[in-house]
Amino acid sequence: MILGRDADLVAVADLLDGARANRGAALVVRGEGGIGKSALLAEAEARAGGMTVLRAVGVESEAELPFASLHQVLAGGLDRLDRLPEPHAAALRGAFGMSLDRVDDRFLISLGALGLLDAMAEERPVLVVVDDAQWLDRPSAEALGFIARRLGAEPIAMLLAAREGEVRRFEGAGVPELRLRGLDRAAARALLEERVGPALAPHVAERLVSLTGGNPLALVELPLLLDAEQLAGRAPLPEHLPLTGRLERAFVDRARDLDEGARAVLAVAAAEDTGDLGVVAAAAARLGAGAADLEAAERSGLLRVSGNRVELRHPMARSALHRGLSFALRQSAHAALAEVLAADDDADRRAWHRAAASLVADEGIASELERTAERAGARSGHAAAAAALERAAQLSTDEASRLRRLVAAAEAAWQAGRAPLAQALADQAEARADDDALRTRILSVRAAIAVVRERPADANPMLLEAASRATDPVAAADMLLRAGEAAAMAGDLEGVVAADERAHALPLDVSREGRAWLAGVRCAVSGRIEDAVGPLRAAAAAGDDSDDPRRLVWASNADTWLGDHDRTLARHSRAIELARARGAFATLAVALTRRGALLAWLGRVNDAWADGEEALRLTEEAGLENSVGQAHAVLAIVAALRGDAEACHAEAGLALALASRRGLLPVWETATFALAELELGQGEYAAALARLTPMTGDPARAWRSPLAAYATVPPLAHAAGRAGRPEAAHDAVARLERWSAATGTAWAKPMALRCRGLLAEGDEAVALFTRALEMEGGGPSAGTRARTELALGEALRRAGRRSDARVHLRSALGAFETLGAAVWAARAQDELRATGESLRTRDPGAAAALTPQERRIARFVSEGASNKEVASQLFLSPKTVEYHLGKVFQKLGVGSRSDLVALGTESFA
Repeated sequence: MILGRDADLVAVADLLDGARANRGAALVVRGEGGIGKSALLAEAEARAGGMTVLRAVGVESEAELPFASLHQVLAGGLDRLDRLPEPHAAALRGAFGMSLDRVDDRFLISLGALGLLDAMAEERPVLVVVDDAQWLDRPSAEALGFIARRLGAEPIAMLLAAREGEVRRFEGAGVPELRLRGLDRAAARALLEERVGPALAPHVAERLVSLTGGNPLALVELPLLLDAEQLAGRAPLPEHLPLTGRLERAFVDRARDLDEGARAVLAVAAAEDTGDLGVVAAAAARLGAGAADLEAAERSGLLRVSGNRVELRHPMARSALHRGLSFALRQSAHAALAEVLAADDDADRRAWHRAAASLVADEGIASELERTAERAGARSGHAAAAAALERAAQLSTDEASRLRRLVAAAEAAWQAGRAPLAQALADQAEARADDDALRTRILSVRAAIAVVRERPADANPMLLEAASRATDPVAAADMLLRAGEAAAMAGDLEGVVAADERAHALPLDVSREGRAWLAGVRCAVSGRIEDAVGPLRAAAAAGDDSDDPRRLVWASNADTWLGDHDRTLARHSRAIELARARGAFATLAVALTRRGALLAWLGRVNDAWADGEEALRLTEEAGLENSVGQAHAVLAIVAALRGDAEACHAEAGLALALASRRGLLPVWETATFALAELELGQGEYAAALARLTPMTGDPARAWRSPLAAYATVPPLAHAAGRAGRPEAAHDAVARLERWSAATGTAWAKPMALRCRGLLAEGDEAVALFTRALEMEGGGPSAGTRARTELALGEALRRAGRRSDARVHLRSALGAFETLGAAVWAARAQDELRATGESLRTRDPGAAAALTPQERRIARFVSEGASNKEVASQLFLSPKTVEYHLGKVFQKLGVGSRSDLVALGTESFA
């Protein structure tokens, strides 16, 4: 029975009951050492009747073995791998060393782990219990966090206990937390009385309760350090009691009171991570310890033997002994374990034990660790690979090997998403590296960090320097293209020019695509669109027939400059499809932000909302900080079009703050566009004009992005016309007309006509809008067509042609409601009322009521996908898909998957 934890036990009971009722959830239990986390987990296991309990314990000495803890959790379910989609099953096999397959994406492993847990939960509810989560190897911690954030409709509960105050910390971002505090006075007194009995004097009990702060482990352990006289209050208590942070010292002191052989047993048990009695006994024997010493260690209460397993008394005891016994004894324990672990399967553990036992540089051990890193990298254990390479560098016997391993460690740390460590390792190497090849790799790592998580402007000179040092023309071409992309993110025209000029000095056969893109962008951003069209078309053509999602996203950049929305959307959609199938989170997230921004501009609000919401979740999870800003900006446009001013300002504020800190031009432009859209919808024309002018209306501006070149011109014209300042938009509209003529894009000419109409009055405006509408298309451009319909309806009403106005206003209203553009639907309603039409409450269609997640699921199901296939595409479990699908059926008033198929994909597109 656990004393004083009633509220905490209720939280655990709710978690278990929820899992039994298909309401999966996770909880991170946090607190200082000895506060009762392990006891709470044990109580959860005791209450998990009818559930499959899967358990793992983080071990400090195992923290660098990739997926070791995840394997502990899933070992009992590996016979179900054939139930998973093959890419997920293959990823798990590779991660666990069950095959030689190389796994390039750690998120695919996480998705496979979620699927395997879900397969196990089909038979009975599952409870996953993880203790000492701060010592989990990082790949396991990431995978378990991934799973915990996605539990919803599965019969799966997760409890993860993490100790506070350690150097390592289990993050658990996005997972609810339960923080354990010390027991209250009554519960603490009851625990003391239970453990000590009547021999404990009341005033001594009160003193112990006060000193310990109610820490249960301290309350249990401290009386063991007191003699009968002290317990009875007849002798004073020691001046310094080992409380909380010093409690570990008590474990060490108890070990030091033992004979040398028993201490050796404890040192080996603390350093060994599997709890295998045979391994512990064999290693202890190499230190001169025998069965009697093992028994003595057990009698001390610090260690217990159960069958063929060895366990230390408390998780804190392991870390206390591992760090508190003499260095010489710990070193000997690691050396003995390295000798015992001789099998091929133990190569990684053996290498780490040898490294822990080494005091001096040793090339043999360094080489072993380097091979460990290679194996870890092949299993997507990049964090473990980085740790192994960093330690290998420390053990290297010559400077060249040390620098090579440091650079490789920096690259592995970056692949693991650990940017600060990657930066630190790269800095260490850069301070001494004088080899061009190594400096090129260092600069590449630092530039990648800058583009994704810092200031892209800083990446441009790094990549230019790296390209100048590269001896491989292909590598140089790639770095110059990256340099140009970094400059584009920062709005740095000189950086693009420098990359373009250097690319043209490379052989054409290795730089053709990059040269085309750089030349096209260089001309386009400086306003020379006529010169840009040819190179941009060549760059776009390079992505034709590609099945590489990253290359498709890159090629779509050129399509965007050219205004080819159909091809841009098609490429993004194909890239998203491929990235989903391959579990390529980073590429998927970037493609979703870019498609979402275009969909929002096209007025397809519900679709943009779905993309932006998913992109935000994925970019945050993948650590793509600068792309997080763009996802917020897309959601700001969505909120503006939906008429949610509070959400628009909140999302735009986050995006603009990041854009300001990092110098992110596209993020600033997108968020600015969102706020201007909101102001337009609210009739605040002067404010919208002032916001848009720096981006689009300033003829002296040196940088013209696609957003500034054409996307922002219509709202600028709208604001200028309604604010009575048409001259403020004339130059921008003229540039749009030039751009339209140069690219030949079909939708651009009617858009320019609409802009001219917004700057005109009376019959001239009606004529311009009418001509524009005659040229407008439908489909993907339904949102822009609806804007023209609204503008024409407004002009006709002002001209007194109410009947004609109603036709266009009704059409605009229907389109806006279908697309989810509530703010513009409201404007159309107001205009209709002004014509004298009485409006009934309209039903925009049941599909408009779907959440972004429901819309994504409905779209896939309407294409004929099964729940498992949808789960794989959306990085969810089949149970969660089933849950959301039930909501879709309810909202749409349908009863089967075939009904969704009959509705057609276009209902959710």
